[in-house]
Amino acid sequence: MLRGSREGLSIPLDASLYGALGQSMKARDAVTEYINCECVMAFFLTDRSVESILPEGFELTPSTLAAVFIAHYPFSTIGPYYEMFTLIQVSFDGELGYYLPYIYVDNDAAMAGGREVVGAPKKFAKMGIEKYMDIVMGYLERPPGKRLLTLSVKPEQRIPDAIVDSMLPEKTPVYSLRMLPPIEGGDGLAQVVRWYAYMRLHEDAEIAYDHVKLGTRRIWGGEATLTYDSPSLSDPVHKVEVKQILMGAYMHYDMALRPDKVVKEWKL
Repeated sequence: MLRGSREGLSIPLDASLYGALGQSMKARDAVTEYINCECVMAFFLTDRSVESILPEGFELTPSTLAAVFIAHYPFSTIGPYYEMFTLIQVSFDGELGYYLPYIYVDNDAAMAGGREVVGAPKKFAKMGIEKYMDIVMGYLERPPGKRLLTLSVKPEQRIPDAIVDSMLPEKTPVYSLRMLPPIEGGDGLAQVVRWYAYMRLHEDAEIAYDHVKLGTRRIWGGEATLTYDSPSLSDPVHKVEVKQILMGAYMHYDMALRPDKVVKEWKL
C-alpha cells in the first residue's frame, strides 16, 4: 500500500497507533495484555426490551442476564486507561457469549483498536473507581459532570470459587458489530466479530481460619447498587434496564484480549 515498507496494523501505517510490530501479522494472532487490573462489577437481570439493540442472528438468553464493569488498567500493552462496558448474554449459532452494546475508554489506542479491529463501540468518557470507607464505587460521566451511571459495591466476603467459575469463566466469547460505512453504496460492510476475553483472577493459597475456609480468588462480593443517574439519548446505557442484581463484586485480575473471527457479514 505504501511505496515504502509497511509497518503495523493501523493507520498511519508508518506510525501505527496500535500493533506497530504487526506488519505481517493477522489480527487474530495479536494479543493485548492487561496486568494488575481492578474493577467493580455487577451481574443483573434485565428485560427483553434489550432485543432491540441486538444484531440479527442473536438471541437473548432466557435468563436475560446482563452485566456492567468499570475497570482500571494500570498497565496494558496499549497503555494505561479506565474502561466501562455493558454486556448482554446472548446465543449465536448455539454458542453462549456476550454482546457488547456500550463501552467507554479514556485512551486513544484502546478506542481506535477496539473500533477498527473488533467493532467494539468505544467512545471517550470520564470514568473512575473510588474507595470510601467500606464502599467501592465506579462511575461513568459524559461529558464530565453529567453522571450517566454509578455502581457501588460493599465488598465484605470472598465469593466462593464455584460461583466465580459459573459467572466469570476464564475464557469468554464476546461479540461486537464492526461498521465500514458505504461511500457510494455497495462498498460498505457491517460485520459481527467474535473475540475472546481471557480473565485470570489473582489467587491466593488456600485460606483457612480454623473451621472457616474462604475462596482463593481475589474477588469480594457484597451489597451492590447500580443506578442510571441522568439518562442521555447520546449515551443510552440506561437501555439495559436493571431488574434484579444477582452479584456485585470488586476484584483484582490479569486479562488478555484476542480477536478471533468474522461470524456474520452484510454488504451496505
